[in-house]
Amino acid sequence: MSAKDEVFEPEVMEEEVALTRQIERREMSFMERAESMKDAMVVFETRANLLAKAHTIGIARTRPEDWILTKDKQGNVIAMLAGAGADLVADVFGIQISNIRPTDARGIFDPEKIPVEGKPGVFTVRAWCDARSNMTGRSIESLEASRRSDEQFTGRGVDKQGNWAFGKESTGALESDLRAAVQTLLRTKAVRVLCGMSKLPASELVKAGLDVNQCRKGSGFGSSQERVAVQTAEVGAAEDAVAFEKEVLRRVAGDQDMAFELLRDLTKYAAYKNKAGDEIKAFAGCKSFSELNTAVRVSRAKEKLLKHPVFGDAALAEKDRED
Repeated sequence: MSAKDEVFEPEVMEEEVALTRQIERREMSFMERAESMKDAMVVFETRANLLAKAHTIGIARTRPEDWILTKDKQGNVIAMLAGAGADLVADVFGIQISNIRPTDARGIFDPEKIPVEGKPGVFTVRAWCDARSNMTGRSIESLEASRRSDEQFTGRGVDKQGNWAFGKESTGALESDLRAAVQTLLRTKAVRVLCGMSKLPASELVKAGLDVNQCRKGSGFGSSQERVAVQTAEVGAAEDAVAFEKEVLRRVAGDQDMAFELLRDLTKYAAYKNKAGDEIKAFAGCKSFSELNTAVRVSRAKEKLLKHPVFGDAALAEKDRED
């Protein structure tokens, strides 16, 4: 039979077509792998750029007082994220906190309470949570946080008789404040771990546009007494201001406008001369609670609140008797 007369059986044709397809697939597979490698590089570069920008943007959203600076033995300045700044960074990285525990039978947060040995009446509250960053995909389980009842961080507490007290008169924190503080610390630690904000070179804060001179100072800055003074004036003031805002809102039944009006009334002052004879200009009062950024300013506002003719202790007690 000549080539002209050759008959192509269906089976033969299918076999040859299958072989051709296999060859095409081999060639296409190689091309696809090459293309995949090219696409992967683009993906990696895009991811790296995105993370770098998110890191800078996250820092830029914070305020200087949201950072604590420390110095190591070599003199390197290290920054650690603290307080309300963690919530601002969390929004950028899509941080989700879940499974906060322990809880009671009703499912309400009920942290573990542990007596401190050798400290009658003093206890530690401890809790755990899981956390995840929707941006990076990083996650952490069983993150732990704890606070002690004798820490001075809430700005208010109870005295030895169990009565509500401010500042030095306080001998311990309210349990409700401790529970809230532990939850806040869980969120803050989660952001630090998942976003790499535990130990940053201070230069990264400068790069993001923050004034590091206004950051809180920790170990390595001056003597221990100077650091205590800084902590009282800066760290304590910031957290005291948060507690003070809650107390003002409580006294005005949650009315935000009234709270700001009361704040201005409590913080304003007329022009006067200080002990050195310098003329101090009149101040119209703070427009927001974040302006309560010094221990002196917070302390004065607290004193005026307690004696306020409408929202002070005596006025509210009189109102309660009338009701």
